[in-house]
Amino acid sequence: MPVHLTVPLFRKPTKIQILRSDELQPVEPLALEDFSEDTLFSDQPEPSAERESPPLPDESPTFTLEQVQQEVQAAYDRGFADGQEVASAVLQTEVNTLTERLRNLDGAIRALQQQYAEAITSLEPVAFDL
Repeated sequence: MPVHLTVPLFRKPTKIQILRSDELQPVEPLALEDFSEDTLFSDQPEPSAERESPPLPDESPTFTLEQVQQEVQAAYDRGFADGQEVASAVLQTEVNTLTERLRNLDGAIRALQQQYAEAITSLEPVAFDL
């Protein structure tokens, strides 16, 4: 039997009211500290001019355009296959849910038919007397 999990995205408000200006509570300003006065940067080394930009690689790119296109296509195919798996799993869950509802409905119909048949059989002796 599949397990259904409901995730609430938000809570519905239980009580909605309009706050009037006399009901509002004052908001205290945040006490923020100024760290620039206490922080000393004199003990940190000066940045060197030779390390301003990262060094460029000495070799040419290791991937060709065809390899990159193949990797992109393979990633697209994997994503498409994953999407198909998820869609089929969702479809199977929906089919299972609807099948279970149909079984419950069939059971209720059979119970009603049995009650109807019992009511008719109990009514037959009374109807013949009339």
